[in-house]
Amino acid sequence: MRLVSQLFRRQYSLAARAQLRGLGISARQEQARVVRGEWERPTPKVVRLAGSASSPEQDLMNVLLEVAPSAIASHGSAAWLWGLLPVPERHEVTVPTGVRWRAGRFVVHRLSGIAPAVVFRGGFPVTNPLRALIDLAASAGAPELDDAVDRAIATRLVSMDAIEAELARVGARGRDGAGAMRASLRRRGLREGPRPSVLEARFHRLLRTGGLTPLSVEAVFGEDRRYRLDALLDPRVAVEVDGHVHHSTPEQKAYDERRRNEIRMSGVFLLVYDWRAVIHDGRRVLAECHQALARYGSGPVRRLAN
Repeated sequence: MRLVSQLFRRQYSLAARAQLRGLGISARQEQARVVRGEWERPTPKVVRLAGSASSPEQDLMNVLLEVAPSAIASHGSAAWLWGLLPVPERHEVTVPTGVRWRAGRFVVHRLSGIAPAVVFRGGFPVTNPLRALIDLAASAGAPELDDAVDRAIATRLVSMDAIEAELARVGARGRDGAGAMRASLRRRGLREGPRPSVLEARFHRLLRTGGLTPLSVEAVFGEDRRYRLDALLDPRVAVEVDGHVHHSTPEQKAYDERRRNEIRMSGVFLLVYDWRAVIHDGRRVLAECHQALARYGSGPVRRLAN
């Protein structure tokens, strides 16, 4: 029974009935525990400890055990496991061609093309982050995909070069999602910048919706080139976007004030926006950018370089 207990602990209070047989629990013994109220059968192939707390993790494990031993978390479920998206309404798994399963409240994808690299995260077999993004691109809408890509790059889970290498590897064989992923990278508009944050990526997409194309992004400023401008809309108009994670300490705030004062004293009109403004007040942000260009645009700026 020790091995059975370990199995339940490892699998979020769940066990496949086939696994129990392999550990010496007969069908009669299983039935007896169900009758006594110790175990439950949430789905035909799975047993659950009675009274165990339900969770998204338990739901996903239930799907994996119910569908097939070879099933792996993929698409939206993989993106959730990697911290790129909220938990999906219906979990998604991928199985090899030829596997049969009983329909349920989940989505099953058949493996096609190049087999994914499978790793374990939180006890789940799951596609690696790069394949998860490519798979997600085949089924998710553009806003959802863009958010996942932004988070993956901002948290350094993947790099732009790694995504492009994965696209070259799977896209040449017509992999579903390759075209949508390329479109997402184009929408980001930050491929020339070093490791753009989620906020910066959203800001640059906002600019494009307002018909604004920056002269440059990640421009460096100052005689010693130690300052960075998120977006240069015009030689005399620049924009900074602040994420609260990176600008929350007193030391960081003081540094930002010194840097911005030097930028402004050089003759650059500097607009500053935070996450809330970019995400929830985009219309005002665009209007102010247009107004700044109309009032202060054009003319050379000292000590500004790309």
